[in-house]
Amino acid sequence: MQTHLRCLLVSALALAAAGRALAQEYYWEVSPFLTLTRPEVWKLNIRLQVDNFEDENITGVLVHSTKRFDAESGSVFFPLVPATASSQTFIDRFEGVLRINDRIVDEEPEIYVNRGEGKPLPAGTFLVEFAFGPIEQMGEMSLNMTTYGRSWETRYDEEAAARVDWPDELPPVLQTVFEPELYVNQGPFGPYNLRSVRDKVMEWTDGNPKALPPAQTAKWIAIKVAEAYRPINRGWGGPGGESAEGLPISAFSSFVVDGPEFALEQGRGSRFNLPVLLVACYRAAGIPARIVIGYDFARTLNASRGPDGDRLRCWVEFALYDEHEPDEKRRLTWVPVDIVKLQASSAWTQPFERPLKYFGTHDELDEVIPIAFHFTPYWAPGISYGRYFFETVDARRYYEQTYGFDRRKTMYAPSLWSWNVMPAPPRWAGQWIDFMKDSPMSTMIDPLPAEVKRGNPPRRRR
Repeated sequence: MQTHLRCLLVSALALAAAGRALAQEYYWEVSPFLTLTRPEVWKLNIRLQVDNFEDENITGVLVHSTKRFDAESGSVFFPLVPATASSQTFIDRFEGVLRINDRIVDEEPEIYVNRGEGKPLPAGTFLVEFAFGPIEQMGEMSLNMTTYGRSWETRYDEEAAARVDWPDELPPVLQTVFEPELYVNQGPFGPYNLRSVRDKVMEWTDGNPKALPPAQTAKWIAIKVAEAYRPINRGWGGPGGESAEGLPISAFSSFVVDGPEFALEQGRGSRFNLPVLLVACYRAAGIPARIVIGYDFARTLNASRGPDGDRLRCWVEFALYDEHEPDEKRRLTWVPVDIVKLQASSAWTQPFERPLKYFGTHDELDEVIPIAFHFTPYWAPGISYGRYFFETVDARRYYEQTYGFDRRKTMYAPSLWSWNVMPAPPRWAGQWIDFMKDSPMSTMIDPLPAEVKRGNPPRRRR
């Protein structure tokens, strides 16, 4: 009996020890106020299809003849995100193939990391360029890309972040986020009038955004933006714009983005307007910030995948730059702010001094794969397609009164990619983009960085 009890006790102690070992986490303290935990490795397949070329916009017709055209040369551009506050992309694992008329024309694309002379691309993005030479009778174009990387959950220490003061000078990558950006500073019809955004920021901060440390100003503005705008629609369209006969479309075609001016005036609409409004307010306050668009693969584990557009998430990262930090690698920290989640949780009703979930701390970002820092690669010449549709009657009236014509008649809608074709691209085309998360091969998994530790992360003071 005693021997049996002793064996049970030893077994119980062994199981408890194993449980403690399993409970230990991998964590990476990237700065004194941001820690990454629970890494998740991913492989993302992106497929872009463009066909049904036309010179004029044909609406209300589901089936029509396909035009073919001759191209002298061209380039297809797609963004590549090297790293975010919560992720790393294995750049050397990138794969891509461009096909035209079902024939491979480029499988060794160029990856650009700057704009020449060491000047970074906007917000620290990379850009992939697929090139092709003369093509006779082009009828379709398809692009397949595969990226590998790792995403993490984030833990944020607001008290430590509040000790970072406003810097005297920003590094080049942070200076780029204040450059004019499509759908933040201007739309397809010209510059936005952002005076109302600047005035609102001044109102929210009593005329002095720098009265508080940048981390606290960023939190206060996020709360006010969450109170000012309410997403009520999905914010994206399918291959032909809206779904035919109200049926769901699995493939994504283009975003519905109206800009911060629209968002502040209307107060509701596409969910992608909310991050746009926040990043515009941050920049108006002098806080470097960028948009992040990602693919949420958690839902792919379900029996029903659901539409691809519904799994595209958009949030904001603002930069804290501690110029007094002796370790140069730890001076710049991007802090994630999931403003859509903050709005849904009624952040404006919570005490300001209480740490906010989805502001810095986020337990879902390990299941999100970043795709882009912009809705379209506007810094590269070219266009993309996708029919704009109005999600509310108020949105239709806004465009008619502000611009004097129907927004749906424009040839351009933001959809992550663009192309430049010589002598000229078709004015209209059908397009769709499909995303698929897959398990990476073990040979494709990069080792964890040397800074990553095993065990429980240090406890933050609250």
